[in-house]
Amino acid sequence: MVHLLVTLSLHLLRSLLNSVVKPDTTERHFILDLSWPEGASVNNRISKDFYLGRPVSLTYPAVNDIADQIIQLGPGCLLFKRDLKCAYRQLPVDPFDYPLLGYSWHDSFLIFRLPMGLGSAAMACQRVTNAVCFMLSQASYDVLSYLDDFIGVSVPHTAYDHYSFSGSLLQALGLQESSHKACSPSTQVTCLGVLFDRINFTFFLSVTLNHLRELQENLLYLAH
Repeated sequence: MVHLLVTLSLHLLRSLLNSVVKPDTTERHFILDLSWPEGASVNNRISKDFYLGRPVSLTYPAVNDIADQIIQLGPGCLLFKRDLKCAYRQLPVDPFDYPLLGYSWHDSFLIFRLPMGLGSAAMACQRVTNAVCFMLSQASYDVLSYLDDFIGVSVPHTAYDHYSFSGSLLQALGLQESSHKACSPSTQVTCLGVLFDRINFTFFLSVTLNHLRELQENLLYLAH
């Protein structure tokens, strides 16, 4: 997930490193603080409106987009999900940018491929998964992507083919899945923190016990 720097170490811009526990696991997210120092950071030099000289606008699918697909296909449809493993770190960066993406640890100089904390990382990830969705659409499979999550809605007689084909495409593209997060076609699937129930045509905000504990801990922290 990271690369050791040797020849570029003398010219490496070192940023602060943070980590937070991932939900429902003991693993941690590592976030490079590329917004530090304020006013002179890497992110200060990244445009939010242009990429490679062209205007860009980062948008994500919303809960209503999934609901619209369910309504369009009717009560008999099925939902499925696929998820990329450590999606950002699967995406390469220009080697000339390596010196900007580093940190030091135990007297070693290291870099992330595409770190969380980089101002353009979400846009790069979404563009990649949008491209995957476009490829699926060329095979008449309608799938939405929210960063590293893929959400599909399909009628029962094609749902399993859609689910299988999307997995095969990710594998062919060299994108590694988080297999334990995959959800085969089902009548109930949680997407974007919302539980969709296609039988009852309802959706509810899904809050796990871990999420409630995090909220309580944050409230206690703020109270002190």
